[in-house]
Amino acid sequence: MAKSKHPDVQKHPIRSQESNQVITQQSIQAHFSGPLPPPDVMESYKRIYPASIEIIFEHFRNEQNHRHELEKRQLEANIEIIREEQNLYRRAQNFAFVIGLIALLCGITATALGNTVVGSIIGGGGVAGLVGTFLYTSKQNQKEGSNNPS
Repeated sequence: MAKSKHPDVQKHPIRSQESNQVITQQSIQAHFSGPLPPPDVMESYKRIYPASIEIIFEHFRNEQNHRHELEKRQLEANIEIIREEQNLYRRAQNFAFVIGLIALLCGITATALGNTVVGSIIGGGGVAGLVGTFLYTSKQNQKEGSNNPS
């Protein structure tokens, strides 16, 4: 295998058995990464097909706009999820407050009607349940906050 001056060009001599001719086969490999090819490659494309540069740039712009639109949609979806979670959390707090208030009122009513033990259990249990739930939720939020340093 003969080496050429260009590192990516390799020449492979092949001898024909029927005649004493040497045929040279040449292969060229080019590698590039990124959204656009290097200028020398683009110049080669332009020589082959003059409108190719405009097509490449148009494709690049379309792809970039598409990616920006996807990122924008993802961000909007994340914001919507956060809003829904906040609404759900607020709704849960409101329901818990109403349930606790009802339990407290039922306990006071039972106590006023002479059932002190039942009134204490209902009222105290309702308030204790709310306080326990609040403390547990606060502790969970603190754990999530310490695990997510964003």
